[in-house]
This record gives sequence, C-alpha cells and structure tokens, in this order.
Amino acid sequence: AKARQHLPFLQRAGKVSGVCEFVMSGSRLKIYVPKQSVSIAFSPSGVKCPGKDEDFSADAIAFTRSKALQRNVEITVENVDKIGTFLGSITIESGGNKIDLGESLLESGLAKLHQMTELPNGQALAAAQEKAQAKKIGIWSKEQETRPEPQASKASPVAREEVSVVITEMVDANTFYVQYT
Repeated sequence: AKARQHLPFLQRAGKVSGVCEFVMSGSRLKIYVPKQSVSIAFSPSGVKCPGKDEDFSADAIAFTRSKALQRNVEITVENVDKIGTFLGSITIESGGNKIDLGESLLESGLAKLHQMTELPNGQALAAAQEKAQAKKIGIWSKEQETRPEPQASKASPVAREEVSVVITEMVDANTFYVQYT
C-alpha cells in the first residue's frame, strides 16, 4: 500500500536520481531516492534473474553488486508489482558511461526476459538476450533439456478405499486430526 502511495510521484517525475543501497538479487535492488526521502525496492521491467539456489544466481548477484552497489543510478518508474517492487528502467553511471542494468544482465546471459508485453525498451532487451543466446553464455550455456511428454500409463487404476472419519481438531488449513468412526 505504501508503494502505491509513492507511485504517482515517481511516475510523474520521469527520470529520478538515486543511490543503490543494497542488492537483494540479480534483478532486485534497494534504491534510496533523496528527492522523495524514501528507500524503494526496484527491479528492471521484464528482466528475471535466476532465483536462489538456481544455476548462475550467485553470478547474477555478483554482477549486479559490481555494477550498481553504492553507485548513483537513474530510474524511470513504470509500475509497481503486487508485492511493492517498483518496475522500470535503471541506468547506472559507471566511469563516465551510462549502462542499462537490465540490458547488461541479459547481454551477460545472467537473466531472461519474462514479460511478453510491450516495454519501452523491449527491442533493445530482446536484442541483448538474443546476443547471449547466440554466444551461449551464462544461463544459455547449458543446453535446454527437452523433456519427453508424459505418456499415459497402461497400469491398472489404483484401488481406493473410502473410510468414515470425524475431524477432532483443526490446527490450521493444512493440519488437522481425525478419528475413525
């Protein structure tokens, strides 16, 4: 709810300067916006890095930390997701150059495009992902395994037994105790 309160101000402002305070994952950052005196969770639109305990997750976090942590950034907020993470584009000032974080992650093969909706920089992001796929780097280095479609088993159906019970205690939605009647 608090994120939704700040959304109109950040959208109207266009490009907003900030400082990256913390890297939560390869594509999720904590940005301090001094103009609004607020810290926000931010993620590049349409870009998804591998989750915890997945291949290349640690590489994506290390890459993002090396590029963004404690650096000046410019964000353009487009929307906010259901958990309060702001979505948009993020450019990082690095050695006089400005780089787009989402594009860099895709180009390095450390992220995938996960939205097929129209993004303002969608063509650039798609091109960056195609470069990584062509070079077979990062997450694209492992061949995509084709899983055979499950075939219907020809075994006989499992025999089911119906039993009458009475619920004696219900702890929560997933835990309950029964007694045979």
